[in-house]
Amino acid sequence: MQKDNMPDDERRDGYGGGRFSLRALILLLLTSAFISGFLTGALVCH
Repeated sequence: MQKDNMPDDERRDGYGGGRFSLRALILLLLTSAFISGFLTGALVCH
């Protein structure tokens, strides 16, 4: 039973990590894009 359950737990953890990584990656890209745009606007204004 334990051997059969372990792969399932690993798969669940893997999917959860994938979703978390995807969200973190998207948030990171959005944040970096916002910061880069803000800095660009500040430089243009100055």
